[in-house]
Amino acid sequence: MNEFNDFNFNQVVGSSSPGGQPREPHPTQVPPVMEIPFPTEVPPPTEVPPPVEFGAITRPPVYSERRTVRGRSKKGVIAAAVAGILLLNAGIMASGIYLGKSISENGAKQRAVAGLNIQSVQTDTGFAEARMVLQDGLLLSIPEVAKKAGPSVVGVSSTMAYRGFFGASSSSGSGIILNKDGYIVTNNHVIEGASVIKVTLNIGVELEAKLIGRDVRSDLAVIKVETKEELHPAEIGDSNKLEVGETVVAIGNPLGQEFAGTVTAGIVSALNRTMTIDNTTLNLIQTDAAINFGNSGGALVSQYGQVIGINTAKLSSGSVEGMGFAIPMAVAMPIVSDIIEYGYVKGRPVIGISGRMVNEATANANNLVVGVQVREVAENSGADIAGIVRGDIITKVEGEKITNIDELNKIKDRYKPNDMIKLEVFKYATGKTETVSVKLGEERPN
Repeated sequence: MNEFNDFNFNQVVGSSSPGGQPREPHPTQVPPVMEIPFPTEVPPPTEVPPPVEFGAITRPPVYSERRTVRGRSKKGVIAAAVAGILLLNAGIMASGIYLGKSISENGAKQRAVAGLNIQSVQTDTGFAEARMVLQDGLLLSIPEVAKKAGPSVVGVSSTMAYRGFFGASSSSGSGIILNKDGYIVTNNHVIEGASVIKVTLNIGVELEAKLIGRDVRSDLAVIKVETKEELHPAEIGDSNKLEVGETVVAIGNPLGQEFAGTVTAGIVSALNRTMTIDNTTLNLIQTDAAINFGNSGGALVSQYGQVIGINTAKLSSGSVEGMGFAIPMAVAMPIVSDIIEYGYVKGRPVIGISGRMVNEATANANNLVVGVQVREVAENSGADIAGIVRGDIITKVEGEKITNIDELNKIKDRYKPNDMIKLEVFKYATGKTETVSVKLGEERPN
């Protein structure tokens, strides 16, 4: 993050975990988590959703739910399947095209559907399957998801050089292949401070990677490899279409390459879960799929085999189980696209200060006011030009009272670079309050 980004140096909520370890936010209350069993074996798919072009965030193109009908003979099985299909069609017509009974193998939540198309499919196992294929796509089993998305997940190892007795340290995490050009997304905390970055493909080939850009605020980074090996880009799904209770699969390298390609399964436990980690507030997908050290930067995959999240954090405590968090792809992809094109995230406004919170107790004890006290001012920034100096306390932004950095940033982020905003400032030197106009700059990396 830019040194002069409006950043709270005093409100550290969570511990820094460099190098691939999921960061651990501090919860206020931890509800119990129920374990959910999942099937271990299902037949291979007969249909595969078409690839989604890199950069696009689209609704999964295919969705279906299926059950296997088993009988004493192929003819009997097919007859039973057809009969079941006819009955199901009648039930659907009678209920206004609504499927209310779960018949999927992995417990996927049923939905009201339109354009339902029932097909009888003869599989290579000899059993007839009644597949309910919606106009939107085909639901995959967990093994099918792993087979489809697994080759898109890579290991990411970082070497940090230090002066002193030990010389260097290394750590590892995971990453997701974005396209055949070799662009890979991972977490910023996986590669932060690295002097050497290496990527290990799922076939075991190790490659050197170049850092394209990183974004501390979102904990995202993009690296790139050059290789003649065939790369398998991930399909990107629309995380905005997720629902609580849907099955998801986490793929990554917990504890390093020794356990590369580990697959765990669970459900979407919650959406838009706001967590503050290392001074950064993120809206995350919560899942009970196991996310362990080394999973950071790996894929959270939907039932369609499409990546809908980037694993980034977990709650770790003796009284907590199954609380992992992922960055939604709908949030990540615009940031990733900017990093690839510009090397940083465009359009983020910045006042040009660093500061700390002054609470009521501190204000009363020091004859000050509640607000954000300026610690540093960037030269030639909007704040500098407006006459804001070290020690001044910002009490209002555009007429709204603020008590901490988060509130200041929330209001500031409604605007764009080059916009003018009004700040109410308590001048430390004189004890007087002034209103100043500040032209917002654009946040850029150092």
